[in-house]
Amino acid sequence: MEWIFKLKEYNDEEAFKLVILKLKGYASIWYKHLKNSMAREAKSKIKTLSMLKTHMEKIFLALSTKQELYLKITSISQENLKVEEYIKEFEQL
Repeated sequence: MEWIFKLKEYNDEEAFKLVILKLKGYASIWYKHLKNSMAREAKSKIKTLSMLKTHMEKIFLALSTKQELYLKITSISQENLKVEEYIKEFEQL
C-alpha cells in the first residue's frame, strides 16, 4: 500500500484515512477499541499512518517475528527455483 501512497502522492494523514477504511475483521475491531481507549484516557488521537503503524506493530508483529522475517529475507536464494518462483517466495516474505 505504501507504494500506492507514494504513487498517488498521499501525505501521511491521507494514507492513514484510507488504511482505516480498509481495515477488516479483527484489525477493524482492534482499531475501534484502540481509538475508544485512547479517547477515554485523554491521549492524543492517531492522525497519521506512521502513528498507526507504530501501534499495529506492537500488537501484530512481535519482535521475534521481525527477527525471523529478517533472517529469512536476508538468506533467501534462487538455487533451483525458476525466476518466477523465486520472486513469488521473496514477495511472500
